[in-house]
Amino acid sequence: DDESLIAKHLRPAFGALKLRDLGVEDVDTYINTKIDDEELSEKYVANHVTLLGTMLRTATTFKVPWLLHVPRFRKPKVALFSRDYLWLRSDDEIRRFLTAARDEGEHVYTFYAAAIYTGVRAGELAALEWPDLSLERRLITVQRSFTGPTKSDRVRYVPILDPLLPLLRAWRLRHPGRLVFTNMEGRMLGPSGRIFQEVLHRVLRAAAFEKVQRGGRERPYIRFHDLRHTFASQWVARGGDLFKLQKILGHQSVQMTMRYAHLAPHAFAEDF
Repeated sequence: DDESLIAKHLRPAFGALKLRDLGVEDVDTYINTKIDDEELSEKYVANHVTLLGTMLRTATTFKVPWLLHVPRFRKPKVALFSRDYLWLRSDDEIRRFLTAARDEGEHVYTFYAAAIYTGVRAGELAALEWPDLSLERRLITVQRSFTGPTKSDRVRYVPILDPLLPLLRAWRLRHPGRLVFTNMEGRMLGPSGRIFQEVLHRVLRAAAFEKVQRGGRERPYIRFHDLRHTFASQWVARGGDLFKLQKILGHQSVQMTMRYAHLAPHAFAEDF
């Protein structure tokens, strides 16, 4: 929410500046740092900049304005139907990735497998509790994230697919606490947990995934959020229904799900 974005991102970056000193260059530096160095998504950083702009506009509306005008900074461009996302593109790539993850330990292996085979967001995975999983009905109830409700503030239901079911059964015996996944201290994983970046990069190197060029920059082959893209892309490529996928991913509009439509086996059938 807004308060967490301010506390975690905006205040550390801009809190020491006076309003009159804040300019376009400062915001551009912030955007580049968040996207390149911290590897946050363009959409997430665009939300930061939107909030910053709203706050600055508010500062111009007081009876005695704190700020005379708002700097005309840019936001990262996020194309709704962009196909320019990263994902594990084949069964072989998924196998290579999970084989390397297994060498990091069963916790890492099961966590990454759960991300690949459910499409659940990082915070939602971190907040999963064993009562949320019905292994008998093969269903996961997603109802919370890192600090509260899910992104859409709605409960949704995700199927447990065949490759994941035996992994979760084995993991329940080895990790019987309240949370399905925890950090080394037994507490909930946080947004900056090593498993989301440092461990992921190590697994990618071990699996021989080369870095890729995106927007003129060198980036890891995938980021953690791209495991969600992997699930969605594999679902569609295997002929899965887009409307079911919308419900599983928790998209409020099917337009967001349509970014994967080009992968459907029948997508261009009428052209032949």
